[in-house]
Amino acid sequence: MSTPADFAPAPPAEAPADRRGCLKKSLIGCGAVALLIAICFIGVLIYVRQRPDALTDVVMKQVESHYAADVTAEEKEQLHSAYADFRTALREHRVSREPLDRMRTTLVSSGSQSEVSREQVRSLTELFRKTAGGSPPPPTSAIQTPSPRATP
Repeated sequence: MSTPADFAPAPPAEAPADRRGCLKKSLIGCGAVALLIAICFIGVLIYVRQRPDALTDVVMKQVESHYAADVTAEEKEQLHSAYADFRTALREHRVSREPLDRMRTTLVSSGSQSEVSREQVRSLTELFRKTAGGSPPPPTSAIQTPSPRATP
């Protein structure tokens, strides 16, 4: 049996691509990405340690945008003034980590509320003034109950 002249034999099949090294390349790629993420994380930590006021500025912007309806303009101004003094002390590294933790506790104590209550504003103002070593807050117009007298 003879084959026609225009019938050419099929070219030899190519060997399948060598898949060895695919796992190695992906591990190297993932390792490089993990290293890059770690370097970025360390960079953020160093930045926040050198400039802790950057983090508190973000928190205060959130506080200022979520005041409850019962917070007065005077209380807002007192908080703003106390925070300015606190921020100066923070930049000069005169503030320990404890007030920052108390600030977080004060803000988290609201539970599921998204508003910053009047009591929280007063607590933050007192915390900022006490921590920054500023003057005590001016007397408020609220009625204050007298303390009980000591018995002789």
